[in-house]
Amino acid sequence: MFKKDVLLIICLLFVISEVYAIGISPGLRIVYFESNQIKNIEYSITNSRANPVIARVSLNGEYMALSDFEQFNVSLKPYETREYSFNINLPEDITLPGDHENYITAEELILNPSNPNAVGAAAGVIMPVIIRVPYNGTFLKAKIYAESSSVGQPVKFQITLENLGTDSIPNINGKINIYNSENKTVDTIDFLSALEISEIKQFEQYWDSTGNLADEYRADLVLNFNSKTVSAYNHFKLGDLFVDIIDYQKELNSGKINEYKSEIKSEWNQKINDVYVMLIINVGDVPISFKDKSFELMPFEQKNISSYIDGRNLAPGIYNATFKVSYDGYSNTENFELIVKKAFNYTTMIIAGGFVLLLVIIILLLMLLRKSKKGK
Repeated sequence: MFKKDVLLIICLLFVISEVYAIGISPGLRIVYFESNQIKNIEYSITNSRANPVIARVSLNGEYMALSDFEQFNVSLKPYETREYSFNINLPEDITLPGDHENYITAEELILNPSNPNAVGAAAGVIMPVIIRVPYNGTFLKAKIYAESSSVGQPVKFQITLENLGTDSIPNINGKINIYNSENKTVDTIDFLSALEISEIKQFEQYWDSTGNLADEYRADLVLNFNSKTVSAYNHFKLGDLFVDIIDYQKELNSGKINEYKSEIKSEWNQKINDVYVMLIINVGDVPISFKDKSFELMPFEQKNISSYIDGRNLAPGIYNATFKVSYDGYSNTENFELIVKKAFNYTTMIIAGGFVLLLVIIILLLMLLRKSKKGK
């Protein structure tokens, strides 16, 4: 009985269950078309579990036949990352300009113990590989996103410009025209920009909403270049209600799921619905967002919030981050530097301590057994 109990304890120490197993990076790869060129694509597959996993890696898409990629299975040790690469042999010409999408997919294989020939697959992760074919001459693609805000607070416009043509665009005259619900111009923001061939530029412009009433507004982005005009628009609101950010956590530990604490306060004299907080971490070119569940705020309520942030794939370092509280269609944000520290491995310490304790118990039992034999 004692041996069985010890064996059960040892087994339990090794069993650590995690929901997500397979990761693939980078999150996106764009290949710019060049006639008859060979492009090398590098990527990595990561096992974020404490148990070994088997993954099936495949490539699907419009131009997969141009590559030397072959589907394969890989066995990954706990927390192991493996690097891979393949080549895409671009043809002499692709007649259709724009983005041509392909996807690397990594799926965890689930083996059936009762039937070794039956293999299932858990939900996989994907890495888009986009072959971008430029348009002849100048071709500009533009987006604008406007965040709703409270009356008197700054409104942030997020602008994305992409040069999808074969020529650079040295002089871009930009305007953001802001209209109210009566379609009357309330303000204009002017800016200048430029794009090299294949360049993507993302930046922000801010509008001081002081003096403007609560209303629904429209932001029209107008770009003039090379006797051409490109436009985009987005709607946003100014409201009377406001949720203040009191405090939030500025440190995380890598390699684990972190409890993340923040504090907010309603400055509104009525209940606010659909309130949630979000942490956005800029990791490379693709921001990672962690959104908490939504809740209500009572009039002038100050609330402490506990969220959970997955830091298992975050390397130690300093990241640009944004803490955001959204409420009833509005939002309030603060940018800051997030410090990610290397986590102490408590699991390893517990396992090691358990084996040391087990060894001590065995030695004590042997000593007691010897004494009892000598007594006889």
